[in-house]
Amino acid sequence: MTPSPMFYLINKNYLIGPMEDYVFEQNDLGFISKEAEKIMLKPILRNKHHMESTQYLLYFIVDSLDITSCGIHVCKSGYVTGFTCGEVLAISTAYKFDSRKIVDNAITVHLTGNAGDSGGSLYRYHDGDNPSLFVDAVGLYIGGTSSVGAAEPIYKIYDFGYDLVTTLDL
Repeated sequence: MTPSPMFYLINKNYLIGPMEDYVFEQNDLGFISKEAEKIMLKPILRNKHHMESTQYLLYFIVDSLDITSCGIHVCKSGYVTGFTCGEVLAISTAYKFDSRKIVDNAITVHLTGNAGDSGGSLYRYHDGDNPSLFVDAVGLYIGGTSSVGAAEPIYKIYDFGYDLVTTLDL
């Protein structure tokens, strides 16, 4: 049996833990088990790019929300492209990877993404379209082109028995 990959913070001296579970059949989700006692995970999104004056340096995850219609304003936090926003183009779509892998029930969004952004948070402002420090988690970014991306909806995380920790839980 192949050992689980280990995951670290950007500084390789800080181990988070091993991959606990990975699903790549009709989904694209991986779950990391936090085992390092020195690491304290916080339900916060940090904007390392801070490109626009309407963007904050930190966003606090206060809730989760299912996307049920098109046209909703959402944003993603990607490692490469940072925070980019756009509208939901379609829900319950099939997203096809280059490897011919198809992810079912994905959210299609009009926003900038790039290789290296996968696994980033997809969120929406807690007050709807009004920018604020408080956001609702709506999914996980899984890939796309420079202008259209796809995300796994947040409910899939719950379907696999995992919970979302919010600032209200602390």
